[in-house]
Amino acid sequence: MSPFTHTELDAVVRWLEERHNSLHLQQLVIENGDDFAFSNNKWPDVETLKSEQSVVRDCIREAKYQIGNTEHG
Repeated sequence: MSPFTHTELDAVVRWLEERHNSLHLQQLVIENGDDFAFSNNKWPDVETLKSEQSVVRDCIREAKYQIGNTEHG
């Protein structure tokens, strides 16, 4: 059983989804806004943003899983 309420988990999911969108937008700005991002040494920033997006997606998945457990538990 989750120590959080359904409402709390919903808020966490919404925040995480917004964070994911923000990270993705930052990535797109670098990738598409700078034709020379790789040669300008900005590519490590893109890789970091992609990695953070992956972690946030995992957190969203876990929060949604816990929401399912609060509904049934």
